Amino acid sequence: MPASWSTAELGVLYPGDQPVHLRYLDTSGDKTDSSNTIIALHGVGFNSNIWNRWIPLLADTRLIALNRRGYSGSGPIHQPTGTTPQDPTEPWGRYVLDLVAFIKYTAEVLKVPPKRSDGTGGIVLLAWSKGNGPAISFLGLLSQGITPPFELNGIPRSAFEPYMDVIKSHLKSVILFEPPGVLVGIPLPESISGLWNMNTPPEERAKVFMAGCIGSLPEDAQPCAQQAAAIGDTLATGLDGDIMPAQDMKVVAQMAKIALENIPPWLSVGLIYGTGTWETCTDCAAWITPLWNGKPNTAIKILQGTGHFLMATDPEVFNTAVGGMMKQLEGLAQNPRSA
Repeated sequence: MPASWSTAELGVLYPGDQPVHLRYLDTSGDKTDSSNTIIALHGVGFNSNIWNRWIPLLADTRLIALNRRGYSGSGPIHQPTGTTPQDPTEPWGRYVLDLVAFIKYTAEVLKVPPKRSDGTGGIVLLAWSKGNGPAISFLGLLSQGITPPFELNGIPRSAFEPYMDVIKSHLKSVILFEPPGVLVGIPLPESISGLWNMNTPPEERAKVFMAGCIGSLPEDAQPCAQQAAAIGDTLATGLDGDIMPAQDMKVVAQMAKIALENIPPWLSVGLIYGTGTWETCTDCAAWITPLWNGKPNTAIKILQGTGHFLMATDPEVFNTAVGGMMKQLEGLAQNPRSA
């Protein structure tokens, strides 16, 4: 059955904010109660249509692909409220709050079953590119035995507490697909400056980025990327590619280290990247790899020669990689109720 679009009405998630609604793609169809469920997070400039070439390969997996605020049918990006006046990082915390609220929505409204000891049920969170940012910050909230010395962009940790029970009962693993180095405090390398030049006006930068990404793909993959391309959305978000968890890259690195070094024992986390991808993504992988050395509930998969838009260029390879990582992560985490 083809995927269908719906809107999650999440209400007011933080006092003083406007009600939140998020558009999402769902392949529920004839999926059974024992099917795997993936919640997928897109990157900058491309909405959830980026997964379209992958969807036909998901035989027994339900994909729920979320459009971030500002993208194609979702509500507008958060505007600073005065809590952190004119702080360009303030919307970041809302992205993370949106994510935990949406996970609860999938459990309570879409009836995604909780994870079971036999490996069925539950949710796998899959993030791509800059979509890994909210996922990594989310891991920071779950950090085992750690209280980060910061609020999450103006939102106290207590605001996330109402969602923690359903997170523990439903979330079984997180897969980071090609996070860029800026998410762990590594500045963009010169090799990508042609795609994302901070010295150019926002509208020009967005157009160059989108055209450069699409133009680099094989012809058969370009229609999928073009369908997902959202230049207008990207501009409307204030170029959310510029939005970061902190303005100081040293603080970004600190936050990422807390998140990725202190993964709770009831959760497993994997990293997938290709050797043919952007340098910023291999920089990030090189940063994460020693951090995870010896950690039993983590896994890393390296794909030879593959690129950043693998779900569009080689969906079969992408499907095998994600499916293999899901199987590898099964059993690496403890039961949340006994952790």
